[in-house]
Amino acid sequence: MQTFGVIGGIGSGKTAVSELFHRLGVPVISADRIGHNVLDLPQVLATSRFRWKGSVFLPNGKIDRKKVADIVFTHPAELTFWNNLTHPLIADEVNRQLKQTQQSGAELCLIDAPLLLESGWDAITDKIIFVDVPFEVRLQRAVSRGWKEHELRRREAVQFPLEQKRSRADYIIDNSGVFSATQEQVQHLLNKIGAIIDGNAND
Repeated sequence: MQTFGVIGGIGSGKTAVSELFHRLGVPVISADRIGHNVLDLPQVLATSRFRWKGSVFLPNGKIDRKKVADIVFTHPAELTFWNNLTHPLIADEVNRQLKQTQQSGAELCLIDAPLLLESGWDAITDKIIFVDVPFEVRLQRAVSRGWKEHELRRREAVQFPLEQKRSRADYIIDNSGVFSATQEQVQHLLNKIGAIIDGNAND
């Protein structure tokens, strides 16, 4: 089974691109979705409460992701603590789902992980797809979510530079235009990948 990682800047539409692959029959493992589920694990709840008391909890006892983000993206030591707490748990589930997908007989699987390179998960991928979108477009999308420009810049400052991510990619999808254009690129890339897997690719 070939495993491809999907990366890109914040607001680039990595999840939307991954969903297009999924609609075409490609299994997708979402590290973001796994990360949300990890927040409900007893050890994460207990460790977070010990570290931050009740300051990051909602009235229903769940972790408030926005409050955690406000802390960890402001204080490097807190970000290190949070990553050390959650990333191994996320990685365990990513690997479990990857093994399950392989056992299903799938020929291709996508891992949608914003911090794929930062977490070292590129080691379990065969190829990397970079979703390319100019900063201005990504900012516009972030603002539509209720973000401010400084929030986007603050979060990206703790990730690998986009040029570094782009340089590591084997394939690039431009997601800055209309949806149909992205669809066409995804279909073309999937056809190319399929030909490579089948051994019928032309140089």
